[in-house]
Amino acid sequence: TLYNTDGIHPSIEGSYLSAAMFYAAIYDKDPVLNSYSAGLETAMAGYLRRKANEVWMAYQN
Repeated sequence: TLYNTDGIHPSIEGSYLSAAMFYAAIYDKDPVLNSYSAGLETAMAGYLRRKANEVWMAYQN
């Protein structure tokens, strides 16, 4: 889930997804190429980076 148990604050996954979006927007780079996982499982971090890139690419078009 993207939210913490309180339903208001982001979970680590939510924060990571947000950071991946900021990375794409600020640096205009594919977040998939960034291997930093912030302590998340590698597969989850990769999934979130791919989703961030999909959204960013759709926004660019």
